[in-house]
Amino acid sequence: PAHASAVTRLGRTLLFAGRSGAGKSTASALAVEAGWHKLQDDLCFLEGGRLQEAVDWSAPSTRRPVGGVDLTGLVILVQAREDKLALLTHREAVSRMGPLWGPPAPLPVAEWLMRMERELALLPVYELRFRKHVSFARALEAIPRLNRK
Repeated sequence: PAHASAVTRLGRTLLFAGRSGAGKSTASALAVEAGWHKLQDDLCFLEGGRLQEAVDWSAPSTRRPVGGVDLTGLVILVQAREDKLALLTHREAVSRMGPLWGPPAPLPVAEWLMRMERELALLPVYELRFRKHVSFARALEAIPRLNRK
């Protein structure tokens, strides 16, 4: 599972991942203000490049199926002094997502890492560095696959 929030609009679904306090909930709220719909705000289970299940931390025993929603991409949020959106290589994506993907139990660590690498290979992964007052709608539209009809 990825510690991420998920939003969707017009058949496009994005995950926002980041460390605690990185702005996942804020990103979801800003995306909703920009016309997106929130699917999840806590923990997302991926399989085959699709969002399969979601878990709310306030009720961790409740796993909610979301029907295998195709993912457009994953955006790793990093608070920084500048606004910058970059498409990551697979190696960079694995490196940045490692601490945000888990926990490995009950799987052996090697299998857990293989699953994470396999899932990240199936979708574009971006890093969005942003200041507190980023124009979030503009940043979302900068992601190339979101501009396709």
